[in-house]
Amino acid sequence: SFIEENANYSHLYGPIRWEKYESSELEILKIMSTTSLSFLATNQESDGNIAPIIDPLTETTRQIDWVRLAFVIWSLAYYGYSIKDNFSLGIAKKAYNFIERNMSNFDTLPDYTNCLASIYLTRAERLLFPKQSLKKFQRKIVPRLNQLQYEPILYSQYAHLLLETDSSNNQNRAEAKKCTEFILKDFRSGRVKILVAT
Repeated sequence: SFIEENANYSHLYGPIRWEKYESSELEILKIMSTTSLSFLATNQESDGNIAPIIDPLTETTRQIDWVRLAFVIWSLAYYGYSIKDNFSLGIAKKAYNFIERNMSNFDTLPDYTNCLASIYLTRAERLLFPKQSLKKFQRKIVPRLNQLQYEPILYSQYAHLLLETDSSNNQNRAEAKKCTEFILKDFRSGRVKILVAT
């Protein structure tokens, strides 16, 4: 149970419940993964969207957060692929199909949102549809990336994608290395504002 804070009813405060597990770290991870998966499955809407905002008082949902949804799709795909879990792969495919059906709305997103979401979706495609060469979102990345300033999550995800796509490709490796160097420079000396040059 939570205690509502009168000044703003949408902020809930209350005691944190800590579980004590008499088990290994791997078993704890499995429990946490199963719990998270159940939460996502419960909150997936009939059209495939997984709403990012749930009002705790009314249980109503609103909004589509394209980047978070794309990240969740990739996470579910990776999880399902890694442990051979068809349930999580099914949730990921349903959410992927939601974005695919709403491409016209997706294409009007700001470049950063479109680019980062497209990177997550391209990474998910490779896991969800391994026998197909879809690349529906991959073609959206580079033209937008060239217009964007450095941002660490964007660069790191793009570097991962390059290496996942073809790590033996010298151009991919060089581009991934360049992205990684920007990230390390940012980490060591503060935020670096540099336009991507590919």
